[in-house]
Amino acid sequence: MIIMSGDSRGTMIFNNKSSEEFGLWINFPLAPSHGAPVFTNTKVPGKSGEVLDYDGSLNNGTLTVDADGWRPKQFENMFEWQSAIMEWLITDDYSPLKFSFWPTYYYEAALSGAPTFTSDPENVGQFKMQMQFTVHPYAFAINGIDWQKVPKHPQNVENTIAWPDWHIVGNGNFTLIVNDKSYSFKDIDSEVFVNGENAVAYQNADGTVPLNDKVIWDNNDAPYFVHGMNTVSLITDNGVDAVSDGDTDTNVLPSNIKKFEYRPNWRRKA
Repeated sequence: MIIMSGDSRGTMIFNNKSSEEFGLWINFPLAPSHGAPVFTNTKVPGKSGEVLDYDGSLNNGTLTVDADGWRPKQFENMFEWQSAIMEWLITDDYSPLKFSFWPTYYYEAALSGAPTFTSDPENVGQFKMQMQFTVHPYAFAINGIDWQKVPKHPQNVENTIAWPDWHIVGNGNFTLIVNDKSYSFKDIDSEVFVNGENAVAYQNADGTVPLNDKVIWDNNDAPYFVHGMNTVSLITDNGVDAVSDGDTDTNVLPSNIKKFEYRPNWRRKA
């Protein structure tokens, strides 16, 4: 995929800051490398070729980003400017990477090498910069990253399955049903968060209080959305469904459920 737009420069947001804050303008089009499928090759004696065993995963891709930079006035010298850029770019995990010329999707990325700064002999005070990121093999849709009400029939327009995150504020027992697969929650006290991709449950948003012993997964997997229309229900012990025509306002929720929301995490192969 080559990311293009009508202009030759744009901005990027990474680690919750814009490149514009550092006087950096991103050149494009970008041509990222893509995550390759992971195979195990097995040679069978007496047979030509090899047997391929695909484990269903993809390797990370690499994204090289070129930028033109002008030192903003708040940085007294080049040392301060470049140090601030390094503090911005270095993270200990993936961080969302968004580009102004691809506003509907973002990468999960991490800086994979030291950026290079090169002075531009034709433009005094201008520098060229190159950054390289390792990127998750999927690009994620912007409209799937925020907590939102759970509709009865979420529509996955992407061709890739999505692993939503879930947040339920409530008490007691209830069953989440997604596409006819059941996921039971037992003796919940106050609330539960579910990290869909990793199939783990927590009592708090920062993931420090595990609740996996309170959840019965379907085939050890969390719920996922297939391409097209999906169906969601949240059934309480008395048989009431907390999802009704996509409306999960508190006035229609059963008494032991105060909030039911999700992050759908729509994604496509990057």
